[in-house]
Amino acid sequence: MQYHKHSFFFLPFFLVFVSFSAFSQVVVEGYVYENNNAGFIENAIVTLYSIPDNKEIGTFNSGPFGHFSTSLPAGQYRMVTRKDIFEDREDIFKVENTKIFLKVVLNRQPGYLLNAQLVEIAPGNTNQIEVQDVTVEVYNRTRDLAETVQHLKTTSVFQQRFDQGNRYLVMLRKPGYLGRRIEVYINNNGCALCLEGLPDYTKGDKIQQIGTNKVIPLSAPVILERSVVGKHIPVLYYPESNPGDKWTQSDGHIKGLDQVIMLLRDNPDVSFEIGFHTDSWGNDAYNLELSQKQADAARNYIINGGVEPERITAKGYGETQLLNKCANDVSCTEEEHLQNRRVELTITSVSQEPYAWLSIEQVIEEEKIAARAQSEQNLVKNVPKPPRIKNKPLPEANNSVPLPEFQGNNKVDGSNQSGSPARSMDKSQSRQVNIVPLDGAYAGYAVQIYTTPNELNALPKNLRSFSEIFWRQEGEGAWYYYVIPTGTDSDIKKYYKKTIKPEHPDAILVRFGPKGKEIIK
Repeated sequence: MQYHKHSFFFLPFFLVFVSFSAFSQVVVEGYVYENNNAGFIENAIVTLYSIPDNKEIGTFNSGPFGHFSTSLPAGQYRMVTRKDIFEDREDIFKVENTKIFLKVVLNRQPGYLLNAQLVEIAPGNTNQIEVQDVTVEVYNRTRDLAETVQHLKTTSVFQQRFDQGNRYLVMLRKPGYLGRRIEVYINNNGCALCLEGLPDYTKGDKIQQIGTNKVIPLSAPVILERSVVGKHIPVLYYPESNPGDKWTQSDGHIKGLDQVIMLLRDNPDVSFEIGFHTDSWGNDAYNLELSQKQADAARNYIINGGVEPERITAKGYGETQLLNKCANDVSCTEEEHLQNRRVELTITSVSQEPYAWLSIEQVIEEEKIAARAQSEQNLVKNVPKPPRIKNKPLPEANNSVPLPEFQGNNKVDGSNQSGSPARSMDKSQSRQVNIVPLDGAYAGYAVQIYTTPNELNALPKNLRSFSEIFWRQEGEGAWYYYVIPTGTDSDIKKYYKKTIKPEHPDAILVRFGPKGKEIIK
């Protein structure tokens, strides 16, 4: 224990304390801080005991800047200081007739030192092959800063220390391989030690000393997978024999789809199919239809998460690709049926053009933008939507040229493969055009057909052939008007170039997503 003669001008902190009825009181003041001058510690629990009877005489918390202050009669005392993620500390001090100042230095509990071996599984067997020339980036989410960037040119091993009370993102990337991310929680967010994305780790028994820090060793293989067309990646399994549409309401399944979104964001050169598989319970045709509906819903969720529509397709397989013997009329256990109730990603294409990865700081920034957009979207959902606006019938326009019917690849159940609102560009000659606001959270394609500094009171003649038009104010208050096509990526682009553009030369094909409005050329 150290003593200090200088005074600190802190506001007094109110204590829950048992007062003594004898003798004069002496001021005892000090502060609690982390070793290596890493910062003051607020809300540390300080408990005082009298010596020699070891009677507890008071407990209080350190205040702002770790400051504490009390008054004690002369005597000898034991002080125990505790704080989550820090090691307990015990000090003995003596009070005489002059004010004393105490410094209480707490050491963090041992962190962890990860020794990771980067490997891939050899095709056709379970042998592990070392992978070198991998870039490893570590970001401390708690402190909001990038900690390390390692380029492992000639080694397949990396080390990283994780401190108590922190959450980390680890990203591993190498051309020709799928990017890998690991989320690490050390006494953070309710996790004493959680390594999401790294389940097969081993924890050492002995604490190691590294400089002034104590660490517990962790070791784990980190498996990297090549990005090759046809590769299957398991996503999640159904917990029920006939989940119907209830899987969309499950936190576990939503988390699985969120991980799919992360995977697609981390690998912008790769396109995927999301495939849904059922077990053999129930009617074959029903299982096939149900799995397709679920696949379509999952694809829409992924697109709304900011993934480009052309990079994700949906396929329901029903019970056509069972992984075991459990076909119709075959007796199987529930565990065996569960193997077939699954969702898989399959790589459908890998771009051959070189691309630049975002830095880990840029990845974090995009996540923050997406989170803000989701928060705003949730707020919008809670606001009553304005009523739909229908223009009065307009007189027949002699020069109005109707658009031919749009032949998109819509599903027979009415779902939309592109994830866009289901809007039909048909050749109806109805003069009643729906003018509706475009949802601020909308993600997908749109055709910008008209722009004006003021709201339109009546539609121009060349816009009257559309059945529905969406509006939104953008920029400095200008009014933008859109039509929303449906279908696959290629269908939409073909329709825009061959049908809309000849009749509307100023029309622009755009796509809304996390980065805002993007012009498609």
